[in-house]
Amino acid sequence: MRTIDNAMPDFPELQAAIMAPGFPWYYARGTRVDDGNVNPYLYGWVHMVFDKGNWYSEQAGLITHKVAGLFRALNEPVENILRLRIVMNTISDQPYLNGAHVDFVYPHKTALLYINDSDGDTVIYKEQWKDGVPEKLTVAQTVPAVANRVFLFDGLHLHTGTTPAKTARRIVLNINYD
Repeated sequence: MRTIDNAMPDFPELQAAIMAPGFPWYYARGTRVDDGNVNPYLYGWVHMVFDKGNWYSEQAGLITHKVAGLFRALNEPVENILRLRIVMNTISDQPYLNGAHVDFVYPHKTALLYINDSDGDTVIYKEQWKDGVPEKLTVAQTVPAVANRVFLFDGLHLHTGTTPAKTARRIVLNINYD
């Protein structure tokens, strides 16, 4: 696990594009299918850029260019991008943990690039995916959402985000790769 501040060169251009009033967001239930049934605050918004070989975003050129620059700056080897998606959680009455999850149930890496400063932390657990989420989870690390901070980790580690309670929104570019 690595956390790097001021990670992306020329970050303000990407941040401005994603934070722009006309940037398209799409409603998404919770992180896990059952999250919204448990707590109505556990919903969010998503902007899918790339998934399973398909491009979805009009901003794909800018985003992929910036992601390539990020990985070069970090000297992080990448064979394949599996998915690029931007997730936004909006303010809730108090911080809530979304459901513990992995993005894919096979070996991969995950990089979370925080687009804005927010009180919505990321929580990563010591436990890894083994055919489900165990009942008992142990926190390995909590990562505060700071603009232009990237958090890299083994994608099989269970993790989750926290809804913000002090800032209007928490925006994260989620990059899955191998």
